[in-house]
Amino acid sequence: MAAPNLRSPDTITSIIGKTQPYSCTTSHSSALSNGAGSNKVLRVSAITASNVDGAAGFEVDVSFRRAGVDTYMAKTVTVQADQALVVRSREEILYLEEGDAIFAKANVAGKIDLLITYEEII
Repeated sequence: MAAPNLRSPDTITSIIGKTQPYSCTTSHSSALSNGAGSNKVLRVSAITASNVDGAAGFEVDVSFRRAGVDTYMAKTVTVQADQALVVRSREEILYLEEGDAIFAKANVAGKIDLLITYEEII
């Protein structure tokens, strides 16, 4: 099930709301993924990047990855001290099909936290 027909009630058995926290490292790594063969789709409704340092701004990259190719939602964006950046909002729904992922990194490890809210559709 790469992408279920969301209009067909016989296709979907459950929709589970979830939140994924992720502390960015300096490596562009998976913050949320939908594994190949998972038989589900993830409906990402929001991604927020928060600077947890009170003294300085730090850069963040956030991308959507499909088949090893990154499409950036934020690239080298500075999040000021004690501030947050809305990378994706409810108005910009993103679907992760099987094998897709959200990747992220910061220029300094442990200074940017992501909070990803999504629905797991099975």
